[in-house]
Amino acid sequence: MSDQHQAVPESDQANVRKLTPQSAQGYRVNKFVTHTWQPPDVPTDATTDDLVGIQEHFWTWIPTAFGADAAELNSQPEISRDGLRCLLRLSFLASLETDEQRPTRGKLYVPARHEPKTSAVFSFEEPKPLDSPKRIARLCPTLISYDAALMVAEFENRLVSTGIAYLDDQHADYKLLDLPCDWTGRRGGLLVSLLAPGEIRMRQGYLCDYTLRGNVIVGRSPVATAGPVEAWLKELHSNLLSRLPTGVITRRPPVLLEDDPAVFSVILSRVLNTATRLRHGGAIAVLPSQGGQLITIKHTTTSQPLTEIVNRLYCTWAEALDKEDKPDGTRVIGRFETLRHSLLTTAEALGGLTATDGCVVLNRSMRLIGFGGIIDVEQAKLGSQLVWGGSPSDPSMTEQSLLERFGTRHRSAYLLCRAQPNTIAFVVSQDGDLRVFASDNERVYYFDSLSP
Repeated sequence: MSDQHQAVPESDQANVRKLTPQSAQGYRVNKFVTHTWQPPDVPTDATTDDLVGIQEHFWTWIPTAFGADAAELNSQPEISRDGLRCLLRLSFLASLETDEQRPTRGKLYVPARHEPKTSAVFSFEEPKPLDSPKRIARLCPTLISYDAALMVAEFENRLVSTGIAYLDDQHADYKLLDLPCDWTGRRGGLLVSLLAPGEIRMRQGYLCDYTLRGNVIVGRSPVATAGPVEAWLKELHSNLLSRLPTGVITRRPPVLLEDDPAVFSVILSRVLNTATRLRHGGAIAVLPSQGGQLITIKHTTTSQPLTEIVNRLYCTWAEALDKEDKPDGTRVIGRFETLRHSLLTTAEALGGLTATDGCVVLNRSMRLIGFGGIIDVEQAKLGSQLVWGGSPSDPSMTEQSLLERFGTRHRSAYLLCRAQPNTIAFVVSQDGDLRVFASDNERVYYFDSLSP
């Protein structure tokens, strides 16, 4: 498929919607590089076939942006165009099936062509044909864990499920003496999620992420590509480098890179993944050091910053690598494993706090100040009036249209950022959408179409 778009006849333009440009991250010379991709236009009344068109266009674009020998091409799923069309159509119809009035939810995973095969925890003695929505709906209740997925393969032009696998980093990418990493950032292939009746999500690693909700297609970029969020993660990483012992920073081979805040991206992803998965709706406010006057916190807490856990984690990691083959190596490795588990569970617990009424409040060192926070909207309106900086994901949006579009939670987050410079507010809606409001010393910005 060519990257050149054919001109849309003027009579059909009203039936076509232009998708938001998406950010795709690649790993080059030990650091992430972000490229912007413009997906093709889609009909206003979209179907699963339009998701297939987006996927085809994406894999044509990858070698153009990343190079013909790009490692990202190894993430391409092992499925034909017709197979993908069938899988998406069956998944969408399966999402409409019910069992005793319970909707169908679950995941289907197609491995990448050139990556090591994922081993199934449970393999079917005879592969199960996926030839109808009901077959998918009947298998999905077996996927109790959030990270469980039906393994999908294509044999002789038909789709089958070969078993059940788990895609979290405890089962898929878990490595002894390595930092935690999310599935979305390290594994290729195709993950199709049945989220709600008439809503499916197509994800290809950390590269391409689109949801079909009814007849509307929504694309998402990683939240870390939003400018203020990226700057905050780099700030956390820079502060970490300033606190670590020199021996840890200068160790060869290195245990961390100077310009790659990957571990903080993983922590934030864990927090926001938990919050969006709950489908409850909530908000997380990250305040500057002197912030907080505009929020009344119902449940204040005393806790150490997550950055302190990360600091100890890197120190213990370097020590464990040095003592891996020595008599006391097992003890040090055990400490590292405990810290890694503590880091991940604490991040998930933070995300879970969004299910309470009010917002979760952090400082810029990722320390939990409290939760159940209520923003004083009237006082925020009287506070520092920063200038509307616009929305990179929707350049046509104005401040007035933003306030008219959303409800209380989003408006309160926006007003907080407008009244309090250098604030970031992550807002999760009940349908799982993630949005960010952020301010610097002069302007307040809005970012939409984000994924954890």
